[in-house]
Amino acid sequence: MLTFIVSISPDVPERIKIDGTRMRQILINILDNAFKFTNKGFVKMTLTVTGESVNHKGGSPAYIDLFFEIEDSGIGIPRKFREAIFEPFEQINIAYKNKPLGTGLGLTITKKLVDMMHGEITVTSHMNKGSKFTVILPHIEVSKSEPKVAKEQIIPDGSLIHFDQGTILIVDDVEDDRLYLTSVLKDTGLRIFEAANGLDALQLIKEIHPDLILTDIRMPGIDGYELLRKIKSNPGLGSTHVVAITALAMKSDLKTMDDARFDGTLIKPIHPETLYSELIRHLPYSITGQKKKRQPVPVRDYLEMPSIEERSRLIGLLEGEINVIWMGFKEQQPLEEVEEFGVRIKALAHQYHYGDLARYSDKLIDACWRFDVDDMLRILEKYPTLITDLRKSEK
Repeated sequence: MLTFIVSISPDVPERIKIDGTRMRQILINILDNAFKFTNKGFVKMTLTVTGESVNHKGGSPAYIDLFFEIEDSGIGIPRKFREAIFEPFEQINIAYKNKPLGTGLGLTITKKLVDMMHGEITVTSHMNKGSKFTVILPHIEVSKSEPKVAKEQIIPDGSLIHFDQGTILIVDDVEDDRLYLTSVLKDTGLRIFEAANGLDALQLIKEIHPDLILTDIRMPGIDGYELLRKIKSNPGLGSTHVVAITALAMKSDLKTMDDARFDGTLIKPIHPETLYSELIRHLPYSITGQKKKRQPVPVRDYLEMPSIEERSRLIGLLEGEINVIWMGFKEQQPLEEVEEFGVRIKALAHQYHYGDLARYSDKLIDACWRFDVDDMLRILEKYPTLITDLRKSEK
């Protein structure tokens, strides 16, 4: 018989501000190991608060150190492996229920997550008696307010939206992308201007005084980040909203954009509903009540199969430099590198308008974001089928 025990100290606050995704994955990974290698006895999770809450003057929130232990009565870990379990791809050959202890990848991810939260993880263990993992997460903010429930945002039908007033500047060095955005926003009541680079944008801003700027972040010369800094440093442009446009969807890139203080982010390919949803956050609008006929957007559907010529170029990339990266994952699969691999594939999917490639990259990036190593490995294994399917379409 196996018993699961949960003990939470009464000193633990009811609500704290913490990265729930990371916290949840840390607990899942440690508990998964505990249950996997404990046949009978118990698995116990204890949650307490260490140190004292610090209430600063002026009514600012208190902070605590969060301390939790996960203890089991399982097979234990040999002394020589106790440090190695946090290293990637260290095979620990202990047979239990006819299966090895594993590669340690889950615990490697756990330690990385703990480090990202500025915490500490340690383990003590005795063979045939069990193990205890201890995690300390310092300086966690205590929330005094009730959790806010986000209201569901209803995105109006784009064909019914009319912006009361507004001037938009679209800044992108890719002409097709500018054409797409201007076509989507046709007949919305907005004055739309374009700039092919950051330098031209700065000159145009002085002339038109836009209410909203949609700028690609990666451009030659003055990129989106520098453009934002120049705009924010100009006192006369303080009320101008700047939304970043990017083909990258890595968390690190999104965090960089958030830290740069953009007013919003749009990830290519940008669907009309997503664009309207972002615009109504910054500009006054009304619902007309009558649908307006609009010309089709002169950009190929994202889900179309590439042309024969483009298909050939895409196959060359997938079998060449992209395949070299994929081959490297046969031995090791660092999450950040796999995520970057997925982002590169997503950029190719956008460039060649290939839906299967887009869906593959989205699944791979999502698995990395969820720290789901098993799902990530399954998706990586399917990479050759993308090339096979493209080859078949050539015939």
